[in-house]
Amino acid sequence: LTRVSIRLKMGIAFPSFALIPVAVAGSLAWYFSSQFMRQAAISELNHHIEVINQRLNDFAESVSTDLKFLLKANSTKHGSSDASMGITSSLETWKRDAWLLMSTRPQYARLTYLSADDYSAYLNLQRDPVTRSTISEQASKHSWYFYSLLVQDLEANETIISPVEYVIPGSDVTFAAFTVALPNRNASGALDGVLIADIFASEI
Repeated sequence: LTRVSIRLKMGIAFPSFALIPVAVAGSLAWYFSSQFMRQAAISELNHHIEVINQRLNDFAESVSTDLKFLLKANSTKHGSSDASMGITSSLETWKRDAWLLMSTRPQYARLTYLSADDYSAYLNLQRDPVTRSTISEQASKHSWYFYSLLVQDLEANETIISPVEYVIPGSDVTFAAFTVALPNRNASGALDGVLIADIFASEI
């Protein structure tokens, strides 16, 4: 009985001791494998973030270029850097330019020019936020004071982006957007107006 008992004990002990290095090796393998997978996931995420950041920068730059082109096109036609004078004298011509730009850029919810003279909208083209297919001109709901504060520290060719939320006309439904503002400054640096592009957040 004693010999049987020792054999039984040895039979239990040897496999138990044999399992220790296996367990240690398995734990180490699991640890290093999980660390490798974690690092691979972080590396892939960082790559995606870089790609997204680059696309956002490109998108923002394209919007800035559109606004600068629209403002420059108006002032060039009238041979003056003071675009507000041109907007007053040939509003319909400038509206056609803006209309063409907006109709080829589905991301724009609205294009507006607010004048510093009377805080009114000389240009206000709006896309239907539901169907996205109709472009219509409506009374401006923009606040001059908001945009004048937004661009007060910007130079003539600088743009700024800010998140906004708009209410769909005739309802309580809202939609998210980004507003991009470009100041129009005269030769002395005073603010003559602000050109604004509102972008559907879903397009970004």
